[in-house]
Amino acid sequence: MSITSISGRKFYNGVAITATTTYAYNASSATTATAGIRQSRADVVNLQFCVATLTATNLYIRVEGRTAGIDRWASVYVEDITAVNTLDKVIEISERFTELRMGAKVNNNATPNVLYAGLLLTDYK
Repeated sequence: MSITSISGRKFYNGVAITATTTYAYNASSATTATAGIRQSRADVVNLQFCVATLTATNLYIRVEGRTAGIDRWASVYVEDITAVNTLDKVIEISERFTELRMGAKVNNNATPNVLYAGLLLTDYK
């Protein structure tokens, strides 16, 4: 198989995460049902994220997906990152969704908490 296209979709690009009670789905900390949506149709979908700085004790990440015509989000991937485990990570999302979004929140108001995250979409022929 040969690769026909590779594209990226950013969720966060060095964003300071400050939400503590509900997941924020984009750089402006939006929490609505339509916030932070990225199209995710591809043969292979990978999520790459980097916790560059974590001052809070915990950073919670939740990736959600939904299929066109369905208004409810399903949890695809959840991670609880602690200050001693700041990291760079890549995961493959094997479930097929037309839309994905990534939410983030911290357990306290300590700052800064800096997050980078995005999707890598690869198609083959």
